[in-house]
Amino acid sequence: MGKSASRVTSSKPKRSGASGKKRAKKKSTPPEQALKALGYSRFIALWKARQPIADRIARFIPAMSSESEGSRHAHGLIRGHELLRNAKAWTRPEIGTGRSAGYRGHQWRLVMAYNGMELLIKSLLQKAGTRGLEEEDLTRVLGRIALPGFEPLNPPSLARKYLAKWLAELEQDAVLNFLKTERGDKTRLRAWLLDQQPVAGWQEAILLTKALRNCTAHGSLSPNKVEQWGLKPAFVELPKALFMIDEAIFEVLGSEINKPKCN
Repeated sequence: MGKSASRVTSSKPKRSGASGKKRAKKKSTPPEQALKALGYSRFIALWKARQPIADRIARFIPAMSSESEGSRHAHGLIRGHELLRNAKAWTRPEIGTGRSAGYRGHQWRLVMAYNGMELLIKSLLQKAGTRGLEEEDLTRVLGRIALPGFEPLNPPSLARKYLAKWLAELEQDAVLNFLKTERGDKTRLRAWLLDQQPVAGWQEAILLTKALRNCTAHGSLSPNKVEQWGLKPAFVELPKALFMIDEAIFEVLGSEINKPKCN
């Protein structure tokens, strides 16, 4: 008897989808985005619905004299958040071309993030004028929000070739003077970069970000120095800390929990 030309077909059902390919898994929402949705989005919804804002800001500072004042400061809060949001969305920062483009991009991403944080906190505390943030401002705000433990940020090794060469040829203060640092910025950079003390807390992280922002904005810290001195990890990690602080602030502002007002 001759063999049958027909083939036996499998009785198992075919998988759905083109060419039997596996369905792509749905991406889960990162925790930080979920936090933002619960905080900032709620705050915006309340503000757009013309709900009282002053009492929410009073969770950080004494009560304001009028709701119109609270609404005015809400504009600053939103502008600060938008700067931070745009910095966060700039996931592959580059400015210009060539080897230094990425280093320069990370520098200005940090500048954008710090400017947003400064505007956010100054609006929250009703600080007018051009004066920057003081340590007591940071203590007041950080004491009113919930943040996880801070993962220490280690300084670059002083044994790095180019950094060691600078320190061999110049006194430590000469390095700091080259960066045109003053007062608190000089103290913070000396402790982290030269004394090799890791940044161990949220407030220290904001202060180091401020110092690096000033060095970048004033033109004293070039992308080449960021590369040669091993500073890129700081420019990558410090904005992340600011993003988390921003989200935690709006979690308090958008929360319905009756938190006690500041004295």
